Amino acid sequence: MKRTVGVSWMLVGIFCAALQAGDVPAPRALWDIDGGQLPGDVRNATIVSVPGHTRGGSGRSLEVRVTGEGGWAGEWCSTPANWSGFERLACTVFSANESAVSVYARIKTVAGALATVTLDLPPGFSTPTVELADLTDETGQGLPVDLKQIRQWSFNWNDAFDKPIYISDLRLESGARVRVQPGVPKAVADLKPVQPAAAPTTLAAPQTPAAALPPSAAQASTGTGINWSAVLCVLMLCVTAIIIAAMLRPKKA
Repeated sequence: MKRTVGVSWMLVGIFCAALQAGDVPAPRALWDIDGGQLPGDVRNATIVSVPGHTRGGSGRSLEVRVTGEGGWAGEWCSTPANWSGFERLACTVFSANESAVSVYARIKTVAGALATVTLDLPPGFSTPTVELADLTDETGQGLPVDLKQIRQWSFNWNDAFDKPIYISDLRLESGARVRVQPGVPKAVADLKPVQPAAAPTTLAAPQTPAAALPPSAAQASTGTGINWSAVLCVLMLCVTAIIIAAMLRPKKA
């Protein structure tokens, strides 16, 4: 009997741990790139939505052609964005440049805290990430980087680069980081030409930061979707409870 009870409680512990793991939020897309959404805050760059240049070969990416030094592409949020509950900012990048180029992620809060992280982009595919827990204020005022009060975020560059970069799958995520094998760097001459989308929309650099765009369909679905992992864990826990109750029921003489 003691052994049966011990095994039963061990099963309960396993399922409770699985239930807690199910609380990890699903990735949230910051731009609906497949839907053609473009950045709302751009300076010294021309950005269009194009097919391809993604790891899987399908879907769309944002072609970023730098037109000058000291530019950026991102969002200025009139309503503060809430990034709490997520561990990192990640995206897939394909660089058509023959040597590595550098950009830096810049994140600013409503209170004025400012954090920057340098991202080196080698030729070909890469998956740059920003660990949100490591962000620290660089203003010298010791302000906390409040992830519930994000006012502005962007990818910035100091120096112009010759060839475009392509951004896809820009997201906030949690849990174990997905290890992706790096793509084989290709020389620009080896790249297959990509047919542009019909009448691509070009976004010129605005004079003032644009207001935050309404949530995309991808953002809405991930924000309110059902956590099926948690539902499955609850069902498994209920089944385990029924089995335990049956095992502990006194046998009839």
